[in-house]
Amino acid sequence: MIKTLATVASCQNNILTLHIQKNIMCKNCSLYLNLLEPILRSNNTGNIYKIKIFDTQEFLQNQQVELSINKNIILIIAFFIYITPLLGLFTTGGIFQMIFCNDKVTVPAALLGGIISMLIIKKISKILTRLELFQLKILK
Repeated sequence: MIKTLATVASCQNNILTLHIQKNIMCKNCSLYLNLLEPILRSNNTGNIYKIKIFDTQEFLQNQQVELSINKNIILIIAFFIYITPLLGLFTTGGIFQMIFCNDKVTVPAALLGGIISMLIIKKISKILTRLELFQLKILK
């Protein structure tokens, strides 16, 4: 489990707005936040990440909470983000090389395969972030 501390900014309708300071995180937490940068990018300023989490408990404003996520989830996310575009790149390049045997066709096709794979994984990541398994959990 990777854990980090956050401060409750507001709590409305069981949706918590949390602030996480970049400079108080350990190396693993920094890695985790870098992998989930697209999720955390919106409404962030300077050294503070602002995230929203659904939770049934009531929290007070400025209360410290501890967030956690499983390390295996981070490995799954990293695999999808980094390996899928490479697989698309090499698979498309290999197929076009076998069919056309021409580098002028293979290189653009391989790049197109990598770009399409990145777009596909972007759609898949949006679906995965909605699953409960991929959500941050509040420990205390």
